[in-house]
Amino acid sequence: AFELYPYLLAAALRGVKVILVGSGTRDPEDPGWHLKPINRELNPDLKDKLVNPLPVNLRSNIAVYRIEHCTVHAKLTLVDDAFANIGSANIFSRSMVGTDSELSAAVSTTTSLVRDLRVEVWGEHLRAPMKATVRSALEDLDVALGIWRPDWLPAGVAPSTWLAAGSPEGFAPNERVLALVGP
Repeated sequence: AFELYPYLLAAALRGVKVILVGSGTRDPEDPGWHLKPINRELNPDLKDKLVNPLPVNLRSNIAVYRIEHCTVHAKLTLVDDAFANIGSANIFSRSMVGTDSELSAAVSTTTSLVRDLRVEVWGEHLRAPMKATVRSALEDLDVALGIWRPDWLPAGVAPSTWLAAGSPEGFAPNERVLALVGP
């Protein structure tokens, strides 16, 4: 009853780009699961509650990624470079209803605070030196969305942007750790 899936689904139905980024490796503190790969495919909740209810032509509004060789604990929500929520709650009922003890902090602003946070986090995901030209491309939300799906790039921006060294200018990733899980 308190899951975030219905809200993510409603957003995708409105044309909002929904990006979920998770771990590529289980938490080393989880007994019996030390460094096992995870998120190789969409889990049943993502399929049943987010992707499958969408008409096929709107499924490209969702991008689910994993970060290889990394355990992601952060729960970070960014909306339109104007709202950020950082906390410990997961997107399912256990966290939302209060069964687990969770804490979040949120900010809504017209300053560059949220954009700057997004640029830093997405820059880390890209594993590329943060040159001025790369930072400038990341600061443009429309161009930066192309990290997740090339078809999200604005008209006139090369489809190779974020996929090839030098596109955008100065982009030279040290490694690629972002892997598309689906859909």
